[in-house]
Amino acid sequence: MSQMIKMLKAKGAEVKTSGVINWSSKKREQQIDDLVDRFSSQYDF
Repeated sequence: MSQMIKMLKAKGAEVKTSGVINWSSKKREQQIDDLVDRFSSQYDF
């Protein structure tokens, strides 16, 4: 994850937040929902 953030910043992108989904977890749907909520709270709609 940190390598991806470094690469994005090097290209001028602003990384406001990031997250990881454990795709083999039984709780992955909840992880996805939580991440979407966290990402969408960054913006005013």
